[in-house]
Amino acid sequence: MQALRAQDLLTIEAWRGGFTRRGEKYEDGSASPDRHFVLTLYAGFLRGARETPETTTTALRAMAANMRPPYPSDPPGEDPPIESIVQAEFASKTRRWGNEKLCKLLRITAAEARDLELQTIRPPAVAREAGRARPLRADLVKARRDFARQYLERHRRVTARGLANAYHHAGFIGAKRQTANEN
Repeated sequence: MQALRAQDLLTIEAWRGGFTRRGEKYEDGSASPDRHFVLTLYAGFLRGARETPETTTTALRAMAANMRPPYPSDPPGEDPPIESIVQAEFASKTRRWGNEKLCKLLRITAAEARDLELQTIRPPAVAREAGRARPLRADLVKARRDFARQYLERHRRVTARGLANAYHHAGFIGAKRQTANEN
């Protein structure tokens, strides 16, 4: 979940052309949140994704370089160094952010979430739409069993490993040997 949030934040960054100073307007007219806040969010998402402080520091440096203007740029002492952001994030308790709150803070509308194909940082209505668009588990099981039945009819001797490979090549995600044995 946190890795997907980190990826969504990078997608938003690319779409915005980099994050700007607090209150500055983007092309769509929405105001930017604080750059330090965005870097702290990103550090928290990477920490939640089990990244190391070193890789988190590297990732934050890349994001900071893409900011408009590049971070740090305010008078000395105004913009805390990247290392202190990472150190503070790894030393603190894990913060829990709701996706609706993140959308408000990052100024992401339902239309933008759809256009950007965001996986997690999206309004609840968009998440519900995506949930309804996913096939039901029962439908997936039925499709996999129908595939197995047809595959077994075409091939005389089939091992569980062979059927699992056929599942993989047919696009059945997560179907392993155990699944093949059960079918």
